[in-house]
Amino acid sequence: MKEKMLIWSPRILAILAILFLMLFSFDCFEAGQGFRRQMTCFFMLFVAAAITGSIIFNGFDGNYGVNIIMAPFVIAGVLFMIHHYLYPRNDRTLDA
Repeated sequence: MKEKMLIWSPRILAILAILFLMLFSFDCFEAGQGFRRQMTCFFMLFVAAAITGSIIFNGFDGNYGVNIIMAPFVIAGVLFMIHHYLYPRNDRTLDA
């Protein structure tokens, strides 16, 4: 059971990451923009998610695709944590 969970958990996380990227492609549909502009924006973002998905699905045998896709998310999270601990929030300097 643990072996199956270790095999499938990175794949499921990668698929969720792709779905998260695909959500951004729906940001292109706004009122006041032309149909051609909306479709161009949608397909540019959708193609990025599709390429990401193809890397993952081709890399399932060795999990290299999963590592390539998940690495930026992990690095970004670590950088946010480092920034949080190096520069603690000081409410007195936030003048709105």
